[in-house]
Amino acid sequence: MGSRIGRARIHRAVLVGLAAASVAACGGGAENTATEPPSTSTTSEPATAPASASPSVTKTATPSPSGQTVGDTYTDKHVEVTVQQVAIRKRLDFGGRYSGVLVKTCIKSTGDYPYFTLSWDPWTLVDDDAGRYPDTGSSGGSLPTPVYPNGEIDGRWHAGDCVKGWMFFDVPKGVKITTVRYQGGSMDEAVEWTVDP
Repeated sequence: MGSRIGRARIHRAVLVGLAAASVAACGGGAENTATEPPSTSTTSEPATAPASASPSVTKTATPSPSGQTVGDTYTDKHVEVTVQQVAIRKRLDFGGRYSGVLVKTCIKSTGDYPYFTLSWDPWTLVDDDAGRYPDTGSSGGSLPTPVYPNGEIDGRWHAGDCVKGWMFFDVPKGVKITTVRYQGGSMDEAVEWTVDP
């Protein structure tokens, strides 16, 4: 079960064709091909990067799909994934607001695959009424950096590699986000991090 969850957060890239097989590992969605974060498109907002806070706590969670809080690390045999920071409707220096999640993923093993890729696709934010908010696929402008990889174009990751970055979500005014959720295609259960009010 732990390896299935580990695979879900990191999409495995297979050399044959450009096929990707999901492997469950959370990380803000670690599928063994590391799928996590933001797409490479940009927004028109000015460049301003809020300081990225390091995780104040680095607790290691057991391979349970739920029950983590921001700062906890989800670990399985393929990846270690930490949701380090959550920003909901934070004001940018040059106007506008953003919502984002800062995730760090470390690849422990790629198993039978030559590498993993990371993507934002398996990540969503969940509100207090079960509403779901997918990633925007946008970065740049005044949004925080570094940006989490979003697909093979942003890199191929091998055992021993770590990557950290922001992915962004469209959260309307008045919405109360309670959970950061990662669930790749092959996962039976999602991995979730509770967001403090």
